[in-house]
Amino acid sequence: MKVGFAKTTITPPVGVPLAGYAARKDVSKKVHDDLYARCVVFKQDDEVFAVVSHDLIGVPRALYKRVLERVENLGLSEDNLVMTATHTHSGPILTNDLIENIALKDEKCVREAFSALREVRRVKWSIGNVEREVLNRRDPEKGLKDPRLHIVELETESKPVILTNVTAHAVVLGPSNLDISADYPGAYIRDLEKDLDADAVFLQGCCGDINPTIGSHPEKVYERIGSFEDVEHLGRILADEAEHDIVSAKEEAPSLKHVSVPVELETYEFPDLNKTRVEAEKLRRELETARSKGDLEAERELCFKLFEAERILAFARIYGTSGKLSTRVYAVKLSESTAIVFLPGEVLVKLGLEIKRNSPFKNTIVVAYTNDYLGYVPPAEEYDRGGYEARFPVTILKKGSAEKLVEYALRALKNIK
Repeated sequence: MKVGFAKTTITPPVGVPLAGYAARKDVSKKVHDDLYARCVVFKQDDEVFAVVSHDLIGVPRALYKRVLERVENLGLSEDNLVMTATHTHSGPILTNDLIENIALKDEKCVREAFSALREVRRVKWSIGNVEREVLNRRDPEKGLKDPRLHIVELETESKPVILTNVTAHAVVLGPSNLDISADYPGAYIRDLEKDLDADAVFLQGCCGDINPTIGSHPEKVYERIGSFEDVEHLGRILADEAEHDIVSAKEEAPSLKHVSVPVELETYEFPDLNKTRVEAEKLRRELETARSKGDLEAERELCFKLFEAERILAFARIYGTSGKLSTRVYAVKLSESTAIVFLPGEVLVKLGLEIKRNSPFKNTIVVAYTNDYLGYVPPAEEYDRGGYEARFPVTILKKGSAEKLVEYALRALKNIK
């Protein structure tokens, strides 16, 4: 097996609106740290699989399709190209112009990764524990969480390539932050690359209901109050754990195999879109009035209502209103014990845990936010419980969709074992 790595900056211009918080009141004011796209290409005989991870809140279909059009002549298709995101809430809202700009950079990055292919001597892997650093925001006391820090080192004749996976929203920084930043994944990867003299890629897990402990309000876990010092502190904690674990990592021969499985999911019925557009315009006017009066309570309520209206319109535009959407699940094997699953959307942690528990691979990494941003993906029981992550249009998927993704993911893993 061969591996190639490349990275490119995708930092947007200052002044773009930042994604992730309905309560954010202003556009970006400066760049604190650059955003990157990092590409890893795996090749063994005729088998090829490429991964591009972005310091973005998500990868919309439009970006994926634009990149795919540009790299098909490299032997890449919907079957073997995945594009994912670290889910930073301090990156840009993706306009058409930004999508086009990032697509051009992604193409160059993928081509450079192909040009940098080198033999993998061995695969080293380990699983650390960062339980104290993550919490379930839907149930901070008893809720499920995934404490695993996965680290995989692909040893080559030159720099090693490291893949690492943590399951926690990239939200140390809250809505008051107006600096462009990769949040804690950026700090973590910078420390790893420097300390290990390696090329490193962060792969975000099923963190739909998981936040970092650092930066959390002690009583109100949905409120984010972290600083850049907190970002660096969490990055350092994760790097120390990863570097400690890799010393005693298991070693295996590289072996590449991948599969892509189409999945059709059912969606809720959308409300009348013309009425929703009218409502959105009305909410924008009311929000301006509330802000001019300094009415913080009204502003907070109107921000969320506008977020919901705009989300309905955006999802209807992307997926239509037929009641179904098509997406894909991917699985790639890197060694006898190591495999990676890629899922679409903002997946809640229980689903990642179920895949890991039932996987035929000892070291199964589950990555969300892949090739698509279709909203939250909650387990069936969370619909009855309600709350932010399980309400329409935060999720547009009907109950049972999450379980279907798990079923297809496990099927994919068995096919590559």
